[in-house]
Amino acid sequence: MLAKGNGSPYRARTQPTAANLPKLAAPLLPSTEGGSRSMVRSSPTRSSASPSKSSAGSLPKLKLPAQTNLPCFLCASEVTEGLLPVRPAQGTESLRIHEWCAEAVPETWIAHIGDRKYVCGLETIVKDRWTLKCSLCTSPTSKLHGAKIQCGKGRCSKAFHVSCAKNNPDVEYTIGAPEESNESSEAARLKKLAVTVLCPQHNPRLAEARKADKQQKLDAEIGALKQYTRIKVRASGGVFAVTLVNVYEDRRTVEVMWDQGSTKEFKYSSVVWTDDGEVQEKPGHTEGATLGSAHHRSHRLISQPRAHSTGNSQS
Repeated sequence: MLAKGNGSPYRARTQPTAANLPKLAAPLLPSTEGGSRSMVRSSPTRSSASPSKSSAGSLPKLKLPAQTNLPCFLCASEVTEGLLPVRPAQGTESLRIHEWCAEAVPETWIAHIGDRKYVCGLETIVKDRWTLKCSLCTSPTSKLHGAKIQCGKGRCSKAFHVSCAKNNPDVEYTIGAPEESNESSEAARLKKLAVTVLCPQHNPRLAEARKADKQQKLDAEIGALKQYTRIKVRASGGVFAVTLVNVYEDRRTVEVMWDQGSTKEFKYSSVVWTDDGEVQEKPGHTEGATLGSAHHRSHRLISQPRAHSTGNSQS
C-alpha cells in the first residue's frame, strides 16, 4: 500500500515535453493473479525517481490495459460527452478520457497544447489504481476497467471509478479549490482541482442519518415498555435483570429498581435487548456502592423514623 506523501502529488508536472517523452510499451493488461486488493492512496508512488533528476530513458514505461468498448479509458461510464484526447505519444493516439476523470485522478492533469486540451500524466498512474476494483460497478469486467480513486477516510480500502463516485448519491464527492502549479510554456498546465471522495460508510451525511434512525428506533422501543416490566440493563459489573419504574423522555433515561428496592437511572443505550451474556439478579459490590441515588437515600430515611418511633413507644 502506498502512503500519502507530504509533497505535491503532481510530480508529473516536471516531466519532459512531448519531444522527450519515454517510449510507451505495447498495451498489456496488468496482472491481477491472486485477487490482490492493493491499496493506493491519493499520491503517486514514492519509489519512482523524480523526472527532473532522471533521464528520459530511465522513466517507467507505461503498460496500458487492454482497451474495451467503453469510451473513457479511466472509467466505466458510457457517457461520450466531455472526452479529451491523451497527449500524443506512442500507443495513446486513440485513447479518450473524461475531463472530470483526469481532474480527479491524482497523477493526471489537463494541459493546453497549442489550441487544444490534452490529458497528461497517464504514464505516471501507479499500477495499483488499475488493479483496484470499483465498489459500485456490478459487472466484473467493469469493476476492473480503468483507474480508480479511493475513499479519503483513513485507511479505507473502498475504491471507485471517478464517474461512479461522482454520480452516486451515497458517495460524498467534493471538489476543492484548484491548486496552483507551474508548467513549461510548451504545455501550459491548467489548475489541478482537489477532489475528495468518501464512501457510503464514511459519508458524514449518511452517518448522521443512520444515527438519527437508530435513535428513533430506540425511543420507540423504550416508549413501548410498560411500567414495572422486567428488563435488563448493562452496568459496570455486568448485565442485570431489573424492574422498570419510570421513563424520562426529556433526558432519555430509565429508572430501574433492583429486587432489594434500590433504584438507579440508566441511559436508554444501557438497556439490553438480546439474550446474550449472563444475567445477574442483584447488583454487585461496585453497583451497590454507586446506588446512593436520591431514591435510595429516601427509602433509608423513611425507614429510620419508624424505628425511632417504635423505640419511643417501648421506653
